[in-house]
Amino acid sequence: ILAWQEALTHRLPMAVSVIPIIAGMSGNVGTQASSVTVRGIAVGEVDYQRLRSVVWKELVSGLVFASLFGLALYAFVVWVMPHMELGANAWPPGFSRFRVALVPAIAMAATILTGATTGTLVPLALHRLGRDPAVASSPFISTMNDLVGISILTGVVYLFLS
Repeated sequence: ILAWQEALTHRLPMAVSVIPIIAGMSGNVGTQASSVTVRGIAVGEVDYQRLRSVVWKELVSGLVFASLFGLALYAFVVWVMPHMELGANAWPPGFSRFRVALVPAIAMAATILTGATTGTLVPLALHRLGRDPAVASSPFISTMNDLVGISILTGVVYLFLS
């Protein structure tokens, strides 16, 4: 765990500044997917015989959002962040800003896709287990997405900038 902590705080301090963006977006996408799934369960649109199509629809939606927001974050890091006051160690030496910008963009895309998947599967699993998905889904999904999002960001920093 120390290697991951070192990767995030020392190799790319700029990554710490995008944690709220990544966590917020993945939480929003997860909660939205959860709401759509819970609504589908409530009105009878979700049939476990058609489960694959329900999950696929949410994954495609998540992939579209992941691509758009990953690209937007990439553009932000490449063109806006260099003009911000982030300190002397904001950019790791020896790496172009285009490569560094891939880190939060990939992390954003991966966490949004994870949020969409979690937001769809958790309510379905809770419903299948006889629990009320409307009550338990959002807090679980938000917490899970925050943990997964920070882990993905740290892992991408570690892999790309090692």
